[in-house]
Amino acid sequence: GNAAQYQRRRHVRIPCQLPVRIETGRLSYETTATNISDWGVHLALDVALDRDRLVFLTIDFPDDRLRLFAQGRVRSVIPAGPQRGVSVEFMFDTSKARDAMAEKVRSLAAGPAA
Repeated sequence: GNAAQYQRRRHVRIPCQLPVRIETGRLSYETTATNISDWGVHLALDVALDRDRLVFLTIDFPDDRLRLFAQGRVRSVIPAGPQRGVSVEFMFDTSKARDAMAEKVRSLAAGPAA
């Protein structure tokens, strides 16, 4: 079914509940990331953004008091169902920015430190 297809990804996605601000043009929305990888994020967003639209994200990692900023492009919009929302592919302008996100995603995957 859909759940199996959902797991077949190029990049492992980590389930999460992270506060995110998404901005595009003059519009901005407060939402929640439901999963994240070092290549992108899925947002629980009821707004249908155009595919390939450029967006700016502010992702808060409350446990670490860390805030990461990323530019991205809307890759897909799912209007209904359990995976409803918007998927955004990150577009990093430096390898340092990509590495910072990858490190943060790895730490989420590892779980809380003992």
